[in-house]
Amino acid sequence: MRKIYLVLSLFCCAILFLSNSSDSKFVSNLFLLGGESDPVLPEEAYDYAGIKLPEHLITRPYYGGTDTTIFDNLSNDAATLGRVLFYDELLSANENLSCATCHQQHLSFADESPFSEGVNEDTKRNSPQLNDLGWSNDVAFFWDMSHGKLEEMIALPLENPNEIGVTNLNTLLSKMEQTNYYPELFEKAYSNSEISLDKIQNALGHFIRSMVTFDSKWDQFQRTETSFTTEESNGMLLFASNCENCHFEGRRGLTIQSEYPNNIEQNKEIFSNEMIDENDIGAGSWSEEMKGLFKVPTLRNIEKTGPYMHDGRFETLREVIDHYSDDIGVSKWGIIPSGGYGFTEQEKDELEAFMLTLTDESFLTEVRWSDPFTQTVSNVELDEVLLSAEVFPNPSNGLTYINFENINQRQVMAYLMSMDGKIVRKLSTHKNGFVTDVSQLPVGMYMVKIMNGEGFIDKKLIVQK
Repeated sequence: MRKIYLVLSLFCCAILFLSNSSDSKFVSNLFLLGGESDPVLPEEAYDYAGIKLPEHLITRPYYGGTDTTIFDNLSNDAATLGRVLFYDELLSANENLSCATCHQQHLSFADESPFSEGVNEDTKRNSPQLNDLGWSNDVAFFWDMSHGKLEEMIALPLENPNEIGVTNLNTLLSKMEQTNYYPELFEKAYSNSEISLDKIQNALGHFIRSMVTFDSKWDQFQRTETSFTTEESNGMLLFASNCENCHFEGRRGLTIQSEYPNNIEQNKEIFSNEMIDENDIGAGSWSEEMKGLFKVPTLRNIEKTGPYMHDGRFETLREVIDHYSDDIGVSKWGIIPSGGYGFTEQEKDELEAFMLTLTDESFLTEVRWSDPFTQTVSNVELDEVLLSAEVFPNPSNGLTYINFENINQRQVMAYLMSMDGKIVRKLSTHKNGFVTDVSQLPVGMYMVKIMNGEGFIDKKLIVQK
């Protein structure tokens, strides 16, 4: 009976807190009962150190400059620690965000929104995918290419008050020292249990460098394990003659980290997308000559990483192709023809078909890169999360609850979407539900898409006044 009273008391406290909340957008992760969990890790670490650059990427002369030793120093134990750090919300200021909040595995570690949700406001740029970041064009990081080393890139989101928000390092280290798992993980990775920011950056670097997509249809084609359709073959030829000047594998012409940023400035024309964005001058923030230029991302798994461009302005891959084909004005940098490439509709179909061959579906579910805080023992249990989902009250004109049975504390996401497919709210938790205030939304029908990595279920929600 006492337990029942305790649960009811917690429920009432949550209601009172939410009723007085000044945040009219939404409040997540508050209507949540249950404790935090430790990561579930295999007795023997997954194999990260065994990753090798495929032969077909080493021997292709056009793609020269790839460092074949890039994976030689990967450590299984350091990458395992990095995996835990990547998904652990403990690191964030409010203990409700992690790297994975904006970089989700099923999206090739990108985000579905043009701008990701930060602690206080949305981020200023689209969250880029992390796949193949450790070896493909890996001499400049962030959209504005402002940092030349992966570990430098890792430090900034950790310390940014609107992202992970580590404003007091000593407090964070103290919290980590008091966990059941971090001292042992640091001991395994670095032969001592001392926790430091340098080690955190290093471990995350091992984990992110290991994120490779070497089993796409294109890779299988290069290994002569499959064949391309006529449409895909034509698209590959179109891509080679029009797109490879900028989108090449490896680091051709940009091979030596110590020459950063000079190497970037000497090759600046390849970073032009011929977009005019007065609100974001890209690399112009650190070099006047680089104004309006942005990092060229890998196109591996491009199918999964929309919306596209630094500001997420294009929702579909076809819109990106249309931009380069038809929307270019007078070309400032010359690498893209003035007026665009002028592809026919058939050529656009062929280009898109080829780019879809760059998708490695196995990467999106590979356990080495999955969330260790949400490991489960049964597919039945995974299904129960979705099967138990309910939305109430429905219709609603205020606080709305999205509940489910999440006994294994897997990551569950929910998207509140208008009927035309626009994402209105995005929620994420490892616990048993969400609560969101819909009183400020326009009256009408909405779709609630609830996802747990194994699938999704749609629930309808009616908002009324």
